[in-house]
Amino acid sequence: MPLLNLSSIGCSSITYDGINLADIFEIRDVSMSALPTIEANTQDIASKPGSFFVSRKISTRSITLTLGLDAQSRCPVDIFFSFLEHNNSLAKAEPKELWFKHRFCYAMLVGDTPIENKGSKGVITCNFICYDPFFYGEEHRVPLTTGENLIPIEGTQSVFPIIELTGCESDFLLTNLKTAEKVHVQNLKSDTKLTIDMANTRCLANGNYHPSDIQVTDFFPLEAGDNRLNISSGHGTLVYRERYL
Repeated sequence: MPLLNLSSIGCSSITYDGINLADIFEIRDVSMSALPTIEANTQDIASKPGSFFVSRKISTRSITLTLGLDAQSRCPVDIFFSFLEHNNSLAKAEPKELWFKHRFCYAMLVGDTPIENKGSKGVITCNFICYDPFFYGEEHRVPLTTGENLIPIEGTQSVFPIIELTGCESDFLLTNLKTAEKVHVQNLKSDTKLTIDMANTRCLANGNYHPSDIQVTDFFPLEAGDNRLNISSGHGTLVYRERYL
């Protein structure tokens, strides 16, 4: 029977890939940087002193969890096998949701995880990397109708929404009135469910790939704060999740 650490103290609301880690481990410490790694892209010009700033790059975020597990034995082998029961709860083949109360990031365990024996307890240090450096909050669903729509975006960072519409005319145009960016889709039927996936830069008709007009279409994010979208026809829902740096 897997060992559970029922006397865990401290943090009790850290969930990884749907598993509350406090149900298994004693969460001894959590360490993370206040901000992800931020880099500056610059350019040097031989005849000019210093460098010219070109752009900012937000890189990865690191999170370290120190976890303990009571093996009820001082034998190092018993301590090792107590962790072996729970390896699958930490080692994932791709980034998974790591929740801290009401927000989460996509994290993946990397590097070594040696066991430090402390009495009958083993302690490991888990190094997680978030290749997507943002934290995510609540999911929002905003209704859309033909014409101009006010879209308030919560959080502090821009988001890439999914827009689902029905009742669109054959020649459909979505316009970001703030930036003039557009998504143009043709050859639609009135009963088609049109999905515009801004993050994956694609359109779907009834779940199948449907080409957009590449000469006009520019899949775009929505900035934090108020945005205005104009829909040439149809009605539906815009879905997004809050993002934080």
